Amino acid sequence: MTRSEFKNLFAAKTDRLNSDKLIEFGLTICERLLPDYIVFSESQNWGNINILKECIEFARLSKGKILSHSGIKSYLDKLDPIIPDTEDFGDFDGSYALNASAAVYELMMYIPLIC
Repeated sequence: MTRSEFKNLFAAKTDRLNSDKLIEFGLTICERLLPDYIVFSESQNWGNINILKECIEFARLSKGKILSHSGIKSYLDKLDPIIPDTEDFGDFDGSYALNASAAVYELMMYIPLIC
């Protein structure tokens, strides 16, 4: 399968999903990446695993609900400072932790667009 074929197939599959299924898809990604952040946070003694978990739980509970933008913003404000910068943490763990925390951040940004 080529990249173009994959993109078309992916778009066709996700375009058919309702809001709750899209959030669930994002949650699956975030939960699979969370262990990468945990390893990084524990080895570097930096970050906050609990904030990522709180955001994931908030996203899980948001399915089917109308949410206030200020509530989401408060989570984003807590999340932003614990996203590692690869210039500060240049090893692989830092990069994986960046992926994990950015996935959670993007899911939180996406929720108000579909709810």
